[in-house]
Amino acid sequence: MKSEREYIKSRNKPKITEIKNFGNISVYGIDAKADDVLAVLKSIHKKLLKNIEIVYYGNVGLEDGKTGLCSGEMLYLSDKYPEQLQKTILHELCHSLEKTLRSDIEDRDELKKEFLGKRRQLFTALYDAGYQNLRKEWFDTVSFDKTFDDLLFDNIGTEIVSQYTQKIFPTPYSCSSLNEYVACGFELYFSNGKTLLKSCPELLRYNQEIEKAKF
Repeated sequence: MKSEREYIKSRNKPKITEIKNFGNISVYGIDAKADDVLAVLKSIHKKLLKNIEIVYYGNVGLEDGKTGLCSGEMLYLSDKYPEQLQKTILHELCHSLEKTLRSDIEDRDELKKEFLGKRRQLFTALYDAGYQNLRKEWFDTVSFDKTFDDLLFDNIGTEIVSQYTQKIFPTPYSCSSLNEYVACGFELYFSNGKTLLKSCPELLRYNQEIEKAKF
């Protein structure tokens, strides 16, 4: 099976139509306007950009429905969803910071406890709704599992999962793993969506600390 980065390479023959720079970051527009990305980057605190060197924006070969991808020091951003560009950039920036923040996330027992508690609530809600082929142990881990992710969002379906996550998680996809929970919370916190984190006090506290932190 191809990795996401290999998938992009196999699908995309880039036609770079525009190159812009923002500090140490090079932004390549691929049949798209690099200025769209620059406008967002200028609104983001520089410390959150520290691990990014290159941004590809436009026809980057992402799978249908996928808005962005972080791979090492590079961001790949689709131009198909311009209304989501700010949130997509913030979400992928959080993934770019995972190496910097990993030990901190792993040491936060209360954050893990909050996430797993929500996962178990989701299991109960889906099980009670008739999805009784689900196994509880699938919901008792903080790690990403593609098989489990496909079961939720492909087999059960995003629309149905969204109905059951809306009162539990800040976004549907934040139930996928602890890292996605953190990334979705980061995206909301730094894009004026803090109110959606009221039911996630540990996630809110974590982002408040990132906002104040020096790294």
